[in-house]
Amino acid sequence: MNETKLHKTVVIDVVALTRDLVTPDATPFLAEYFENTAVDISPTFPAVTCSAQTTYLTGVGVGEHGVTGNNLYDRLYGEHRNWHQSAGLVRSPRLFQRVKEADPRATTFSNCWWFPMGDRFLDYAITPRPQYLADGGKAADIWTKPESLRHSLQSPPARGGLGTFPLHKFWGPGASIASTQWIVDATIRVDRQYDPTFSVVYLPHLDYTLQKVGPDPRHPAVLADLRAVDAEVARLVAHYETTNPETRIIILSEYGIQPVSRPVHINRVLREAGFVGVRAENGGETLDPYASRAFAIPDHQVAHVYVNDQSADPPLGNGNVSAGHAAAVEAAREVLLAVPGVAQVLRRDLGEVDRYYDPSSGRVRTSDHHFCGKTESRTGDLVVVADHDAWFTYYYWTSPDAAPDFAYTINIHRKPGYDPVEMFYAFTSPVLGFTYLVFKALLVYALRIRTIVDGTRFDAHRIGGSHGATRGLDRRYWPVLATKRRGDFVAGAAGRGGSGVGEQSSIAAEDVYHVIWAHLTRP
Repeated sequence: MNETKLHKTVVIDVVALTRDLVTPDATPFLAEYFENTAVDISPTFPAVTCSAQTTYLTGVGVGEHGVTGNNLYDRLYGEHRNWHQSAGLVRSPRLFQRVKEADPRATTFSNCWWFPMGDRFLDYAITPRPQYLADGGKAADIWTKPESLRHSLQSPPARGGLGTFPLHKFWGPGASIASTQWIVDATIRVDRQYDPTFSVVYLPHLDYTLQKVGPDPRHPAVLADLRAVDAEVARLVAHYETTNPETRIIILSEYGIQPVSRPVHINRVLREAGFVGVRAENGGETLDPYASRAFAIPDHQVAHVYVNDQSADPPLGNGNVSAGHAAAVEAAREVLLAVPGVAQVLRRDLGEVDRYYDPSSGRVRTSDHHFCGKTESRTGDLVVVADHDAWFTYYYWTSPDAAPDFAYTINIHRKPGYDPVEMFYAFTSPVLGFTYLVFKALLVYALRIRTIVDGTRFDAHRIGGSHGATRGLDRRYWPVLATKRRGDFVAGAAGRGGSGVGEQSSIAAEDVYHVIWAHLTRP
């Protein structure tokens, strides 16, 4: 077999970075880096982490690789699944596989990019993987490949390690630059130890404040975070350029954050219309999919609505729907079309979802074929897209007294949808909120008292930024890509007809794959 000579290449994902945020004052390193070749990326739909990363690594759209968002409702098990990590969820080959096929001696590394678990084409991997304890507590931890990395990286600094992964600095009201610093440190450790040929690295810090206060670069908190993440990117790039000056580096982002001011409580709307059913549990209410005619699983500015009307015939096994089910879908659609903040309500059975996800091909591969012989779609019967100044909550209770206990906690897997309000403390005063959170954590983790760490609340109006909706999106909120290797960019983008290199240039999200491959292979 003829082997392709591969060059050491690193992709650094600075989440939520856009051109407007890159200035000599706020981000001196990135501003200088962007003076080379920098382009906007026409965002994938939906513009969320799992979909964007997978598009970049496969070179195909969401309709082909099947990662339709950060969460989904598993119709077979009747359960929602948020932020799962299995590589089996990706239905198209990723660049890790292509690297191995081109040169079996080449090595691959993923640091906090999604879907590393079970990928046989990854040699080294790090991803957050907390331990969920029997007493209700949660212990910070990571999953790594090889397993030995988990222990060597997280050993105490006195023994040469980095300390435990700062999970509570990675997400939640305490999220800070500390998690990005840990990721950078771990990347440098892995690179020094293993020298992988192809690496992808995820730096999340900008995502937090931009969702909390919006994307105004003049805001003091945004300015501080831009300076902090700029320093970490500079430190990581300096490592590569010092240890191996031939390293080819791409800096990019997955999406931009756009300002929002209107939370849309989509499940409350469906409940008021008689679609959502609930179950009383532990002093609150939980959403009951089997008692619901229709319910939504929100994901930022996109929501999937699953119709489970027991009075109508279910969808047919060949992917079509019965007349009764179609009528139930249309009834839910009519309710949602009248909701302020809703831009589109797309029906899957009419092909509208397919065309919206992948307008170039007119079809979307969003299905899994299960052992029972049925085709279960990953998308909802309806896909709802918000206006650009709106976003969807998962809230379904109509009274604060009926909120489930997990609504007060940081609990990304229990909630039936994404909840950015987890980034805020329970009280508007940060000092009081932090003190209360520490007090409750001491009760659970030090005194072993079984209670909930109710360190957050559900005031959706506190959110100032969101992402996901892409049609008609102002270009200021498009993701970006920058590289010092103009020739590799041109060669990669030419494969799918990018719009040219210049200040106003752009490429499709699928083109990122070809740009990365050109960095790996061109002389």
